[in-house]
Amino acid sequence: HRGRLVTVREYTRTLDTYDASSAIWRDHRDEVDRARELRDAMLADPSQPHRFVHGDLHHYNILLDEDEQPRVIDPKGLIGPIGYDFGVMTYDPMEIHRHPELPALFRQRVTIWTNATGLPWEVVRDWGYIGAIVSACWSAEDGADDWHDAFIGATTMRQLTPPR
Repeated sequence: HRGRLVTVREYTRTLDTYDASSAIWRDHRDEVDRARELRDAMLADPSQPHRFVHGDLHHYNILLDEDEQPRVIDPKGLIGPIGYDFGVMTYDPMEIHRHPELPALFRQRVTIWTNATGLPWEVVRDWGYIGAIVSACWSAEDGADDWHDAFIGATTMRQLTPPR
């Protein structure tokens, strides 16, 4: 991808090119299918125009400069709906899946991102779910056992209902 912007579809192609022998596909095929179908529907949704998105926006890529102003670093440079950038936040920082109040924490994050972007709450939640499934697939492809962590985040995110 060096030197050019890639689409969110290209960047998340792990949902299309899964390893059928991997544990995540063998044991959780329905979740991978659900994430792929949801991603495709959201990418085709005209109410979600495609823009430049960071692609790897998370806590460690937001720093304070010498004037205490936030600076975003290390963009992947993607083209897609702005809600995609929320996806990485669902499973960051590492070990978040162990948080004792994970559903409440995720609901709060979705609400904050919704307020900041003006996107519908459900759209933000769904991008969070997709992002976590993509992360789980990447980890599984790399042979890492931590795909379970992202998977816990994904299923927790998927089950959230909007605040009343």
